Amino acid sequence: MQNEKPNLNNVEFEPLQDEKWYKERFYWLRDKHYDDLPEIDVRDMNIPYDDPRYNMFKCQGNYISGLKSDLQSALLDKIFDNHELKNEIKEFLNFKFGFSEGKFTTQEEIDKCNTMLNKLIDYLDKK
Repeated sequence: MQNEKPNLNNVEFEPLQDEKWYKERFYWLRDKHYDDLPEIDVRDMNIPYDDPRYNMFKCQGNYISGLKSDLQSALLDKIFDNHELKNEIKEFLNFKFGFSEGKFTTQEEIDKCNTMLNKLIDYLDKK
């Protein structure tokens, strides 16, 4: 059956990462990336590859996409067992950030990322 979809209902998935990895990752995303909103497009700043600021701004679409990808993976890996937090993560994942429509990231969107990261870190720190 060439076009038949596989039945994944009974398949057990191995976690991609563990709690320790996600905790370190969320700290890194929150604390090692810049909240700055430069007056010009970050892509036009010509930051050299060896500059510590290279690709480290939260206003970049790659940052937000990466954060969303990490959150999706954390949900699949069942890192969070708090129903309310899982719902907040799903809402965050469904939020339409401006970069997806070619707009510049706003301070409110950076604050939204930081708020989510703070919640995730607080949760993991208490486990």
